[in-house]
Amino acid sequence: MRDVLRRALHWLSATATAPPAYLEVSLLKLHDLKYGLVVDLDDGLTAAIARGGWSQAPPNPLPGGVWGDVDEQVTIALLTADNSVYSTLAYLAQRVADLQSPLHPDFLHPGAQIAVEARTPDEVSSRWALLSSLSLEKLDPAHYRGQSRTRLKLDFSREGLWRGLSPAEPPAELLPYSTMTPGSKLAIVNDGYLGSTAVTGDAPPLVNFDLRPYFGCWLAIATSVVVNDFTPFLWAIDLAGIAPTDLLSISGLPAPFNAVTALPADACYRLAFGGASVRSAHWSLDLTDYFGYFTAYAVTLADQPFSLRFYHQWGGDEGVAAYGETVSGTANTGLWTIHRLGTFRIPFSGDPIAGVFPATTYYTGVTVDSAGGDVYLGGLLLLPETAAPQVVPCYGSVYGNPITRVSGVLERTYWTTSTGTPILTQGDVPYGPYQTINPAAGLTNNVWLIPVTNPNNLQAIAYFPPATTSWRAGVRYVPRWRYLNKAGL
Repeated sequence: MRDVLRRALHWLSATATAPPAYLEVSLLKLHDLKYGLVVDLDDGLTAAIARGGWSQAPPNPLPGGVWGDVDEQVTIALLTADNSVYSTLAYLAQRVADLQSPLHPDFLHPGAQIAVEARTPDEVSSRWALLSSLSLEKLDPAHYRGQSRTRLKLDFSREGLWRGLSPAEPPAELLPYSTMTPGSKLAIVNDGYLGSTAVTGDAPPLVNFDLRPYFGCWLAIATSVVVNDFTPFLWAIDLAGIAPTDLLSISGLPAPFNAVTALPADACYRLAFGGASVRSAHWSLDLTDYFGYFTAYAVTLADQPFSLRFYHQWGGDEGVAAYGETVSGTANTGLWTIHRLGTFRIPFSGDPIAGVFPATTYYTGVTVDSAGGDVYLGGLLLLPETAAPQVVPCYGSVYGNPITRVSGVLERTYWTTSTGTPILTQGDVPYGPYQTINPAAGLTNNVWLIPVTNPNNLQAIAYFPPATTSWRAGVRYVPRWRYLNKAGL
């Protein structure tokens, strides 16, 4: 009789400490990723989610279609009188509050913050989200009773989008490290897989970009909305109204320019030569490929100081021209020099500028004014500002500095069809902290590396990296989910 009673009590004790069957949460944990602290809220031994104890809200939409944090409440039953769960939770709550300060050294380091991990029975892997707030009820020793369940409520706010990987883990490889030269693009093609990894998640992935430069410069990382004809690099070989015989071979320039490195196509155009001169050169653009705000940079070579102006003209050769401010050009006979000319709006097709509608022919180019010497034009760089490019400093061996690695997050990545049409999935907006377009079979995303001047110095110049320079670039991604799977809840 005593054995029967003992087995019955053992069975009751086991079933009392098991997680509630109706909830079917396989896993729910809080992690301090920096110090390795873990609180299991549903292990069935020290804590378990109470009946009806998980209240999950949908993402909070913010103006502009951006998702804010999600507010959730979890009620757990403390299954033992041990104080470890409660005290660790109290410590994590303080850590979450401290990490919200922009002055905290880990403010921009996801792998050192507090994260929640969840997994339902129908999911193979866990979902992760960083916490922006965590609060819990205050308990005192009077609440604890041996062999009883003490209910403890937790309120926390987490990221509106779930991460498919722990923030402390390296992202999944999207594109292996490959070599890039100045003027080239990084084409990421997806056929249902990112690299060799199947696409997971039902929200846009977070894309990480790593670059190891071999030349010192400021570098703008931009993604192109239109693929087929759009390019931020307008080289001399593509100048409009210029006969091939007017172009000069860079490798064949006379002294003192004979040591300069070649640009793509090994061609340049002489804007000024031998004395006082005013001359211009332009490119013809298709307004269906270039529209919005662009910052223009001229790539020049000169043996004496000169001045430059950006201009654009519509209506053909006899049309109306508009000019930018005059910019002082710097003489350098050994390196191609980049000069910032200003930011300008290129019209949409059929959109007027200053009340004038552009014709089918639209020109953009530069004019030069030189009191003497030679000025050669290598090209024009157009940095699309509407795509919010990231501009980062790179330090390479050209200055005798150690080679560094630059890492950044591509917040806006436009996946396009083979004809250059951007794909925006339903519900997605082209702005926001997690705006990357869901990839699908047959889509391509082009990433451009554009050498630019120091954005904090209006008078700064930069040197265009030689065509023989090679950088190593790699792309990784973190899969994301919009919300926790409702199956099993």
